[in-house]
Amino acid sequence: MEKIDDISKKPGALHRLSESIVNLGGYYRSYSADFKSAPTSDEERELDSLLAGYPRNHDYRIRDGKLIPSYRLYCRERLVTALFPKDMESFLDIGCCRGYYVYKASEKPQCRLALGIDVFEPFLSISRQLKDFLGRENVAFKMAALDEVGEDAVGYGGPFQTVMTIGTYHYLFWGSSRSDKAFFDHRRILALLAGLCGERLIFSARLEMDRLPEEIAAKAEAHEKADTYNSAEFLRVASEFFKVREVGFLGAYPLLLMIKK
Repeated sequence: MEKIDDISKKPGALHRLSESIVNLGGYYRSYSADFKSAPTSDEERELDSLLAGYPRNHDYRIRDGKLIPSYRLYCRERLVTALFPKDMESFLDIGCCRGYYVYKASEKPQCRLALGIDVFEPFLSISRQLKDFLGRENVAFKMAALDEVGEDAVGYGGPFQTVMTIGTYHYLFWGSSRSDKAFFDHRRILALLAGLCGERLIFSARLEMDRLPEEIAAKAEAHEKADTYNSAEFLRVASEFFKVREVGFLGAYPLLLMIKK
């Protein structure tokens, strides 16, 4: 494993530089105008209303069959999709939200399946409605937890060349208001991820107790596994399954490329 020093404690100049560099393509000359433009049909207007809202870093619109990200999502997309393999064959997004990265993966010519899973049905419903609008045959969305997919990888279309989990790991570990399923164990989660992953895992998460959302912080702090939830322990266990490399930041949190051993 490549040395990663205190990966959760560097949210300053480095992550701002990571996100600002990707603006060199001239977002405001292309995407920004389209993002702010008026819908061209009633269906686009309805989709706009469904796609807006929390989380703000996953905000995008549809114009003439194209996905138009907000500036914030555009910056994150440039960093994340740079880690996609050149010949994307299959993709799994764990905690897919409204499916933006699933659709980006599905645009790759060799991609036979881009699958998004989530435990929040409203996100999946929006994603499926958009799938119908776009007519993407190689896209699928499933209401499923990580272990359900991990225990039947072939049934879900896996294993997947590329697996991604961004901003969801702490919910896998501790559970959430949307799902009481929690694993409380790095090795269990990482073994499931490795089993689903054919080549690479794209990963970013809150890996320290003091970075957890308020909704789960109190529960986590009182749990017997609280002292195991830190970046050092995560990386120690992850190195059993993956070669781990820090490649930048998404907001305040490290972006890791993890190549399966």
